[in-house]
Amino acid sequence: MLEQLTVDQAKHVAALAQAARRARDWSLSPLPERELGEPAPARGEHNPGSAVGLESLPPGHSAGLALRQAIAGLPEAALPELRALIWLGRGEYAAKDWAKAVTAASMAPESAIDAIIEEPDLHDLVMKGLYTLALA
Repeated sequence: MLEQLTVDQAKHVAALAQAARRARDWSLSPLPERELGEPAPARGEHNPGSAVGLESLPPGHSAGLALRQAIAGLPEAALPELRALIWLGRGEYAAKDWAKAVTAASMAPESAIDAIIEEPDLHDLVMKGLYTLALA
């Protein structure tokens, strides 16, 4: 299924995304929920900052830079496959629709990199996408 992106590359990006997410969560942890302007939910997710991407990390933070460098270092043809993995992980496409997902994910590399990095659950979605394709 994967032609341009290797499973190891996808797992590496997922691991870096997890590290960046942890750093971002740590930077938001001292903020009370009321400072984020969201009412406290009655059930479920009690971290309103979880929907925020990695933009809350300082621009030069090592975890964010490592993630951006790893994604930017992938072959250009691998970026649509990485986005398609994210979409599979989110449930937007099924494994049988892999070719359609890759075609839909084809876009300019710069905007693809930004779209990938802005995904707050990047680690989980990439790993679920690999699992959906029976590659994890």
